[in-house]
Amino acid sequence: MPSLDKPGGALAPTTTVKWRFPSTHPEGRKFAAGSAAVTLFAFLLGWQFVGWILVGLTIWIFAFFRDPIRTTPRGDNLIIARQTG
Repeated sequence: MPSLDKPGGALAPTTTVKWRFPSTHPEGRKFAAGSAAVTLFAFLLGWQFVGWILVGLTIWIFAFFRDPIRTTPRGDNLIIARQTG
């Protein structure tokens, strides 16, 4: 789409938010904390192989429950859906 490539195109950014790893949603923190506790327990028992698998699972849980900052494109010819309620 040519309008995406132009700096002043229809979908130009509305803020100067720089990328950062998104924070975790508050409801997902309890799942991530539980997974981290099980991972720590596995390492304390000396289960290195299982522990590293659980590290990957814990990172995946953090990524699954991410809560990113969202920005809305602005323009006169755009239709933006709005969540109500």
